[in-house]
Amino acid sequence: MNGTKRIAILGLGIMGTGIAQNFLKNDQTVIVWNRSVEKTKDLKIQGAQVANSIKAAVQKADIIFEVTANDE
Repeated sequence: MNGTKRIAILGLGIMGTGIAQNFLKNDQTVIVWNRSVEKTKDLKIQGAQVANSIKAAVQKADIIFEVTANDE
């Protein structure tokens, strides 16, 4: 894997989106999930993979960031 890690970002508020963008800028593989799919669209354009569930996101990841404001 030439140094690239698969990084899952769960939650795309201000913090999660910023984290995802920084990893994408550094040529990392980023998998994103958010409760509202609308927030994934810009990151997909930037190169992120969009997972349709938390389980799908984390199963593909080497590193996981959970950045949600409400755990419900």
